[in-house]
Amino acid sequence: MNIYTKILIGLVALTALILAFLFFRKRKKEEEQKEILKEPIKIYDKINTLMRSSTQQYSTRDLSKINKIILHHSAATGQTAEDYARYHVQSNGWPGIGYHFVIEKNGDIIQGNSLETVSYHAAGKNTESIGISLSGNFMNEQPTAAQIKSLKQLVAHLRAQLNKNLPVSGHRDHGQTSCPGTNLYPIISQL
Repeated sequence: MNIYTKILIGLVALTALILAFLFFRKRKKEEEQKEILKEPIKIYDKINTLMRSSTQQYSTRDLSKINKIILHHSAATGQTAEDYARYHVQSNGWPGIGYHFVIEKNGDIIQGNSLETVSYHAAGKNTESIGISLSGNFMNEQPTAAQIKSLKQLVAHLRAQLNKNLPVSGHRDHGQTSCPGTNLYPIISQL
């Protein structure tokens, strides 16, 4: 057997191992998603109570356009969905809060926009994505255990609701920003 044949056999064996690893990793994630979905999720609907512009409206989309989830952090401490909505409307001049969901420090999931809404959270990606922001500055602090648990629940819920295995990425994967922060970004691999 010559060296090339040995290398070829080695490459085939390595490819088989990688494919097996990826298959079992995918299967494990699917099982984790099913387990997470067994717990009831509580989403506080504040679509009609958060500050909105009186002169502007976000456009809408068909749910079939959604193909990803983009994760953010607020980059501020001690603030809530109400504060972000006020800032987005009054300072940015937006129609409303930029995120579809905000996960507060205590794990409460706040819905700020319907899934059909094309809100402003990641330039160039808004039509195809759902924006989720966790309250906190994750360049300096860690997300709480309650936030991580709620994030996993929300992602599993959205995937089931839309019947799509939506990939999750960080805002920084789509633009010049450090968002969602150094301490939150690694969590994406667990989703």
